[in-house]
Amino acid sequence: MFVRIRPLFPAWLMVCLSAICVDGQVNSTKGSWLDRQPMKWNMSDGQVTPIPWATEVENSNLQSATCSRQVRQPGNTAEADVAKHGWKLYGDAPTGGATTVVLGMTDADGMCRPLGYQAFVFVNGRFAGTLSPLPMNSRTDGALSTVHFAGSDGLTADFLRYKETDPLCCPSSTSTVEYKIPNDKVSALEVVKVTTRSNSQPASSK
Repeated sequence: MFVRIRPLFPAWLMVCLSAICVDGQVNSTKGSWLDRQPMKWNMSDGQVTPIPWATEVENSNLQSATCSRQVRQPGNTAEADVAKHGWKLYGDAPTGGATTVVLGMTDADGMCRPLGYQAFVFVNGRFAGTLSPLPMNSRTDGALSTVHFAGSDGLTADFLRYKETDPLCCPSSTSTVEYKIPNDKVSALEVVKVTTRSNSQPASSK
């Protein structure tokens, strides 16, 4: 089963507002975390992080009549937990077994495509972590595109990879990330591995 995400940081380290911090190192390109492995950023405290203060926008496109239609109200406790921390809910909440992915954004571009968006993973109603170490922007390197569920404990996600020469419509490659879903031995969502392929090559079966 797979779910396509409409083109969509955690604030656990405010010094990383404009860069990504993974295992104590900083990279300035948002998608660059996909070129390193293993990576750990999720905590085991079960607490959803609020939007970074730097993403609060006074004249957000989400205030327009057109874009505001994308924002929806929470439908369960997991979604309410994300919304109360400042994120604007949008799209569906992909679910596989006991795992649910809640999508939240902070703004939208002129075409109402999500900006500063994040994917929050809940297992049995408890927050387990985010699919990316920091918020993403539509049509940029590292943007989440699809979520795949395999059985009750399998989760992978595809991220768009752009080179500087790629047109916005057509990223040249895709990175697929495999995650460990929390269980008796794993306390928070963890990355297992990252595989990147050219978009001119066929995708492997999930």
